Amino acid sequence: VTHRPLNELQQASYVARASAPHAAWNGCQIYASFEAADLDPRALERSLAELVHRHAPLRAAVTADGRLEVRSAAPARWSIPVVELEAAAGLAPVRDEMTGGAFPLGGWPAFAVPATPAGS
Repeated sequence: VTHRPLNELQQASYVARASAPHAAWNGCQIYASFEAADLDPRALERSLAELVHRHAPLRAAVTADGRLEVRSAAPARWSIPVVELEAAAGLAPVRDEMTGGAFPLGGWPAFAVPATPAGS
């Protein structure tokens, strides 16, 4: 694990979060969903593990004391949770959960990749 100072944008985000740790968070988040015919969840897990291995920013997290902590290695295996959807609600509950909160300071990973089975 290495520690680096935050850049100016990261500092601004950190100060806002650290000064009101229990407040709702509407910071920078990206949500995307897509449909894929015949998705192989195990292949997706392998691809995600390789992506995290190759790109240090995906192994980084802002610590509670305001430093950028970068893990030297990614887990050798990755597990993508499969979320069953209620037919009436569709993706809305998953989207709301993923966009309605922040990952805790010091927690890793600072991203989530769930999957939903086709037809759910």
